[in-house]
Amino acid sequence: MSSTAPWRVVILSNDGSSVALLNQVITALGHTTAGVIMPRPRNLDSSRRHSLGLAIAQAPEDLEICVVPRSSRIAPTLRAYQPDLAVCMYFPWRVPAEALAVPRLGVINGHPSLLPRYRGPIPIAWGIRNGDREIGVTVHRMDEDFDTGPMLAQAGLEIPDDVPLGELQAAYPRLALQAFVGAFTRLAEGSPGKPQPAEGGSYAGPFSAEDAWLDLSRPAKEVHNLTRAWSFVGLHTGERGPLVELDGVCLRVYYTTLAEPAGPAKRLDCGDGPLWVVASEQVKDLSTANGPRQLARAA
Repeated sequence: MSSTAPWRVVILSNDGSSVALLNQVITALGHTTAGVIMPRPRNLDSSRRHSLGLAIAQAPEDLEICVVPRSSRIAPTLRAYQPDLAVCMYFPWRVPAEALAVPRLGVINGHPSLLPRYRGPIPIAWGIRNGDREIGVTVHRMDEDFDTGPMLAQAGLEIPDDVPLGELQAAYPRLALQAFVGAFTRLAEGSPGKPQPAEGGSYAGPFSAEDAWLDLSRPAKEVHNLTRAWSFVGLHTGERGPLVELDGVCLRVYYTTLAEPAGPAKRLDCGDGPLWVVASEQVKDLSTANGPRQLARAA
Protein backbone atom coordinates (compact mmCIF):
# COMPACT_ATOMS: atom_id res chain seq x y z
CA MET A 1 0.00 0.00 0.00
CA SER A 2 1.08 3.56 -0.64
CA SER A 3 2.33 5.61 2.30
CA THR A 4 0.78 8.74 0.78
CA ALA A 5 -2.85 9.80 0.69
CA PRO A 6 -4.67 8.01 -2.18
CA TRP A 7 -4.19 9.62 -5.57
CA ARG A 8 -6.76 10.13 -8.31
CA VAL A 9 -5.13 8.72 -11.42
CA VAL A 10 -6.19 8.98 -15.07
CA ILE A 11 -4.95 6.44 -17.64
CA LEU A 12 -4.06 7.46 -21.20
CA SER A 13 -3.92 4.48 -23.56
CA ASN A 14 -5.32 2.99 -26.76
CA ASP A 15 -4.75 -0.59 -25.58
CA GLY A 16 -7.23 -2.37 -23.33
CA SER A 17 -4.69 -4.81 -21.91
CA SER A 18 -2.45 -1.92 -20.88
CA VAL A 19 -5.41 -0.19 -19.24
CA ALA A 20 -6.07 -3.34 -17.22
CA LEU A 21 -2.42 -3.61 -16.17
CA LEU A 22 -2.20 0.06 -15.14
CA ASN A 23 -5.46 -0.17 -13.23
CA GLN A 24 -4.03 -3.20 -11.41
CA VAL A 25 -0.98 -1.18 -10.32
CA ILE A 26 -3.05 1.84 -9.30
CA THR A 27 -5.53 -0.06 -7.18
CA ALA A 28 -2.94 -2.42 -5.65
CA LEU A 29 -1.04 0.60 -4.34
CA GLY A 30 -4.16 2.05 -2.75
CA HIS A 31 -4.99 4.68 -5.34
CA THR A 32 -8.08 5.23 -7.52
CA THR A 33 -8.43 5.13 -11.29
CA ALA A 34 -10.60 8.18 -11.96
CA GLY A 35 -11.02 7.47 -15.69
CA VAL A 36 -9.44 6.46 -18.97
CA ILE A 37 -8.73 8.68 -21.98
CA MET A 38 -8.48 6.93 -25.36
CA PRO A 39 -7.69 8.57 -28.71
CA ARG A 40 -10.17 8.38 -31.55
CA PRO A 41 -8.23 7.32 -34.67
CA ARG A 42 -8.17 10.08 -37.27
CA ASN A 43 -8.79 7.57 -40.06
CA LEU A 44 -11.57 5.27 -38.90
CA ASP A 45 -11.09 2.50 -41.44
CA SER A 46 -12.23 -0.98 -40.52
CA SER A 47 -8.98 -2.03 -38.82
CA ARG A 48 -8.88 1.09 -36.66
CA ARG A 49 -12.56 0.82 -35.74
CA HIS A 50 -11.92 -2.76 -34.69
CA SER A 51 -8.83 -1.73 -32.72
CA LEU A 52 -10.70 0.97 -30.80
CA GLY A 53 -13.63 -1.33 -30.07
CA LEU A 54 -11.31 -4.09 -28.89
CA ALA A 55 -9.43 -1.69 -26.60
CA ILE A 56 -12.67 -0.59 -24.96
CA ALA A 57 -13.89 -4.18 -24.62
CA GLN A 58 -10.63 -5.36 -23.04
CA ALA A 59 -10.51 -2.57 -20.44
CA PRO A 60 -12.04 -3.29 -17.01
CA GLU A 61 -15.79 -2.83 -17.38
CA ASP A 62 -16.17 -0.63 -14.29
CA LEU A 63 -13.86 2.09 -15.64
CA GLU A 64 -15.20 5.20 -17.31
CA ILE A 65 -13.65 5.64 -20.78
CA CYS A 66 -13.62 8.96 -22.61
CA VAL A 67 -12.69 8.90 -26.32
CA VAL A 68 -11.22 12.22 -27.47
CA PRO A 69 -11.06 13.26 -31.15
CA ARG A 70 -7.84 15.29 -31.03
CA SER A 71 -4.90 16.01 -28.75
CA SER A 72 -6.21 19.48 -27.89
CA ARG A 73 -9.05 17.78 -25.98
CA ILE A 74 -6.70 15.94 -23.59
CA ALA A 75 -6.12 18.91 -21.25
CA PRO A 76 -9.78 19.88 -20.71
CA THR A 77 -10.73 16.22 -20.28
CA LEU A 78 -8.01 15.75 -17.68
CA ARG A 79 -9.18 18.86 -15.79
CA ALA A 80 -12.66 17.39 -15.53
CA TYR A 81 -11.23 14.39 -13.65
CA GLN A 82 -9.13 16.57 -11.29
CA PRO A 83 -6.31 14.01 -11.22
CA ASP A 84 -3.24 13.92 -9.01
CA LEU A 85 -1.42 11.89 -11.65
CA ALA A 86 -1.85 10.63 -15.20
CA VAL A 87 -0.20 7.43 -16.44
CA CYS A 88 0.35 6.69 -20.09
CA MET A 89 1.10 3.49 -21.99
CA TYR A 90 0.61 2.80 -25.70
CA PHE A 91 -0.81 6.26 -26.39
CA PRO A 92 -0.03 7.26 -30.00
CA TRP A 93 -0.33 11.06 -29.75
CA ARG A 94 2.07 13.66 -28.46
CA VAL A 95 0.62 14.95 -25.17
CA PRO A 96 0.55 18.80 -25.24
CA ALA A 97 2.28 20.88 -22.57
CA GLU A 98 -1.09 22.19 -21.43
CA ALA A 99 -2.17 18.62 -20.61
CA LEU A 100 1.13 17.69 -18.97
CA ALA A 101 0.63 20.58 -16.53
CA VAL A 102 -2.81 19.47 -15.32
CA PRO A 103 -2.00 16.68 -12.79
CA ARG A 104 -0.09 17.99 -9.78
CA LEU A 105 2.29 15.00 -9.94
CA GLY A 106 2.65 15.21 -13.70
CA VAL A 107 2.21 12.55 -16.40
CA ILE A 108 4.34 9.39 -16.54
CA ASN A 109 4.75 7.02 -19.47
CA GLY A 110 5.66 3.36 -19.77
CA HIS A 111 7.86 2.78 -22.84
CA PRO A 112 8.78 -0.78 -23.92
CA SER A 113 12.53 -0.27 -24.23
CA LEU A 114 15.51 0.52 -22.06
CA LEU A 115 15.68 4.24 -22.78
CA PRO A 116 17.36 6.19 -24.24
CA ARG A 117 17.52 3.41 -26.82
CA TYR A 118 14.55 2.93 -29.17
CA ARG A 119 12.48 6.02 -28.58
CA GLY A 120 9.46 6.08 -30.86
CA PRO A 121 6.49 3.93 -31.90
CA ILE A 122 7.83 0.38 -32.46
CA PRO A 123 10.74 -0.22 -30.07
CA ILE A 124 10.13 -3.96 -29.61
CA ALA A 125 10.20 -4.56 -33.36
CA TRP A 126 13.53 -2.76 -33.73
CA GLY A 127 15.05 -4.61 -30.78
CA ILE A 128 14.14 -7.95 -32.34
CA ARG A 129 15.30 -6.82 -35.77
CA ASN A 130 18.68 -5.82 -34.34
CA GLY A 131 19.06 -9.12 -32.49
CA ASP A 132 19.13 -7.60 -29.00
CA ARG A 133 19.67 -9.99 -26.12
CA GLU A 134 18.14 -7.68 -23.49
CA ILE A 135 14.63 -6.25 -23.40
CA GLY A 136 13.04 -3.88 -20.95
CA VAL A 137 10.50 -1.24 -19.94
CA THR A 138 11.21 2.31 -18.80
CA VAL A 139 8.77 4.51 -16.88
CA HIS A 140 9.65 8.17 -17.30
CA ARG A 141 8.16 11.59 -16.72
CA MET A 142 6.62 12.89 -19.91
CA ASP A 143 7.79 16.09 -21.55
CA GLU A 144 6.74 17.66 -24.85
CA ASP A 145 8.90 15.32 -26.95
CA PHE A 146 8.54 11.58 -27.51
CA ASP A 147 10.10 9.37 -24.81
CA THR A 148 12.74 11.88 -23.66
CA GLY A 149 11.70 12.81 -20.10
CA PRO A 150 13.52 11.93 -16.85
CA MET A 151 13.45 8.24 -15.93
CA LEU A 152 11.78 7.01 -12.75
CA ALA A 153 12.25 3.24 -13.07
CA GLN A 154 13.48 0.55 -15.45
CA ALA A 155 12.99 -3.20 -15.54
CA GLY A 156 15.11 -5.34 -17.86
CA LEU A 157 15.53 -8.97 -18.76
CA GLU A 158 18.22 -10.90 -20.63
CA ILE A 159 16.69 -13.25 -23.18
CA PRO A 160 18.13 -16.27 -24.96
CA ASP A 161 18.97 -15.96 -28.61
CA ASP A 162 15.91 -16.65 -30.78
CA VAL A 163 13.53 -16.72 -27.79
CA PRO A 164 10.00 -17.79 -28.86
CA LEU A 165 7.77 -14.83 -29.66
CA GLY A 166 5.14 -16.02 -27.20
CA GLU A 167 7.62 -15.89 -24.33
CA LEU A 168 8.76 -12.44 -25.40
CA GLN A 169 5.18 -11.15 -25.54
CA ALA A 170 4.49 -12.56 -22.08
CA ALA A 171 7.60 -10.93 -20.59
CA TYR A 172 6.65 -7.32 -21.33
CA PRO A 173 3.57 -7.09 -19.06
CA ARG A 174 5.63 -8.50 -16.17
CA LEU A 175 8.38 -5.95 -16.79
CA ALA A 176 5.86 -3.11 -17.09
CA LEU A 177 4.24 -4.10 -13.81
CA GLN A 178 7.62 -4.09 -12.08
CA ALA A 179 8.66 -0.75 -13.59
CA PHE A 180 5.39 1.04 -12.76
CA VAL A 181 5.46 -0.14 -9.14
CA GLY A 182 8.98 1.25 -8.88
CA ALA A 183 7.93 4.52 -10.52
CA PHE A 184 5.03 5.00 -8.10
CA THR A 185 7.47 4.50 -5.22
CA ARG A 186 9.79 7.18 -6.64
CA LEU A 187 6.86 9.55 -7.12
CA ALA A 188 5.76 9.06 -3.51
CA GLU A 189 9.31 9.96 -2.47
CA GLY A 190 9.14 13.16 -4.51
CA SER A 191 11.77 12.06 -7.03
CA PRO A 192 12.11 14.27 -10.13
CA GLY A 193 13.53 11.33 -12.05
CA LYS A 194 16.94 10.72 -13.60
CA PRO A 195 17.74 12.62 -16.84
CA GLN A 196 18.26 10.31 -19.78
CA PRO A 197 21.89 9.91 -20.92
CA ALA A 198 22.95 12.17 -23.72
CA GLU A 199 24.69 9.27 -25.45
CA GLY A 200 23.21 6.04 -26.75
CA GLY A 201 19.81 7.33 -27.83
CA SER A 202 18.10 5.96 -30.94
CA TYR A 203 14.72 6.24 -32.66
CA ALA A 204 12.47 3.28 -33.46
CA GLY A 205 10.46 4.70 -36.34
CA PRO A 206 8.09 2.90 -38.72
CA PHE A 207 9.46 0.28 -41.06
CA SER A 208 10.01 1.49 -44.62
CA ALA A 209 8.56 0.21 -47.89
CA GLU A 210 11.80 -1.69 -48.50
CA ASP A 211 11.40 -3.48 -45.17
CA ALA A 212 8.18 -5.11 -46.40
CA TRP A 213 10.20 -7.32 -48.75
CA LEU A 214 12.77 -9.82 -47.52
CA ASP A 215 16.17 -9.22 -49.12
CA LEU A 216 17.60 -12.71 -49.59
CA SER A 217 21.05 -11.33 -50.37
CA ARG A 218 21.34 -10.55 -46.64
CA PRO A 219 22.52 -13.08 -44.00
CA ALA A 220 19.92 -15.65 -42.95
CA LYS A 221 19.93 -14.46 -39.32
CA GLU A 222 19.20 -10.89 -40.42
CA VAL A 223 16.30 -12.03 -42.63
CA HIS A 224 15.00 -14.22 -39.80
CA ASN A 225 15.10 -11.32 -37.32
CA LEU A 226 13.23 -9.02 -39.70
CA THR A 227 10.56 -11.69 -40.15
CA ARG A 228 10.13 -11.98 -36.37
CA ALA A 229 10.13 -8.19 -35.95
CA TRP A 230 7.10 -7.73 -38.19
CA SER A 231 4.96 -9.46 -35.54
CA PHE A 232 5.48 -6.39 -33.31
CA VAL A 233 4.89 -3.61 -35.84
CA GLY A 234 1.16 -3.09 -35.13
CA LEU A 235 -0.88 -0.81 -37.38
CA HIS A 236 1.10 0.00 -40.50
CA THR A 237 0.68 2.19 -43.57
CA GLY A 238 1.61 0.55 -46.87
CA GLU A 239 2.40 -3.06 -47.66
CA ARG A 240 2.63 -5.22 -44.60
CA GLY A 241 5.63 -7.50 -44.52
CA PRO A 242 7.44 -9.63 -44.56
CA LEU A 243 6.85 -10.52 -48.20
CA VAL A 244 8.92 -12.70 -50.49
CA GLU A 245 8.51 -14.05 -54.02
CA LEU A 246 9.24 -17.77 -54.18
CA ASP A 247 8.85 -19.84 -57.35
CA GLY A 248 6.78 -17.05 -58.90
CA VAL A 249 4.39 -16.86 -55.93
CA CYS A 250 4.21 -13.93 -53.51
CA LEU A 251 4.12 -15.06 -49.89
CA ARG A 252 3.58 -13.25 -46.60
CA VAL A 253 5.89 -15.03 -44.16
CA TYR A 254 4.81 -15.59 -40.54
CA TYR A 255 7.39 -17.94 -39.07
CA THR A 256 10.92 -18.92 -40.04
CA THR A 257 13.64 -21.06 -38.49
CA LEU A 258 17.41 -21.18 -39.00
CA ALA A 259 17.47 -24.96 -38.48
CA GLU A 260 15.84 -27.27 -41.01
CA PRO A 261 12.60 -28.48 -39.40
CA ALA A 262 11.38 -32.05 -39.41
CA GLY A 263 8.02 -31.09 -40.96
CA PRO A 264 7.11 -29.37 -44.24
CA ALA A 265 8.93 -26.10 -44.90
CA LYS A 266 9.97 -23.85 -47.78
CA ARG A 267 13.67 -23.12 -48.21
CA LEU A 268 14.95 -19.58 -48.73
CA ASP A 269 18.56 -19.31 -49.88
CA CYS A 270 19.98 -16.25 -48.15
CA GLY A 271 23.35 -14.56 -48.50
CA ASP A 272 25.19 -16.93 -46.18
CA GLY A 273 22.97 -19.99 -46.08
CA PRO A 274 19.39 -21.31 -45.95
CA LEU A 275 16.42 -20.11 -43.93
CA TRP A 276 13.27 -22.20 -43.59
CA VAL A 277 9.71 -20.85 -43.87
CA VAL A 278 7.42 -22.83 -41.60
CA ALA A 279 4.25 -20.70 -41.82
CA SER A 280 3.17 -18.38 -44.64
CA GLU A 281 0.22 -17.48 -46.84
CA GLN A 282 -0.07 -16.60 -50.50
CA VAL A 283 -0.77 -12.95 -51.33
CA LYS A 284 -2.69 -12.87 -54.59
CA ASP A 285 -3.46 -9.14 -54.77
CA LEU A 286 -0.84 -6.70 -53.47
CA SER A 287 -3.27 -3.81 -53.94
CA THR A 288 -5.10 -5.11 -50.86
CA ALA A 289 -1.95 -5.83 -48.84
CA ASN A 290 -2.65 -2.99 -46.40
CA GLY A 291 -2.10 -0.25 -48.96
CA PRO A 292 -0.94 0.22 -52.57
CA ARG A 293 2.26 -1.41 -53.70
CA GLN A 294 5.14 1.01 -53.16
CA LEU A 295 8.14 -1.05 -54.23
CA ALA A 296 9.07 -3.50 -56.91
CA ARG A 297 10.15 -6.95 -55.75
CA ALA A 298 13.69 -6.99 -54.40
CA ALA A 299 16.09 -8.77 -56.71
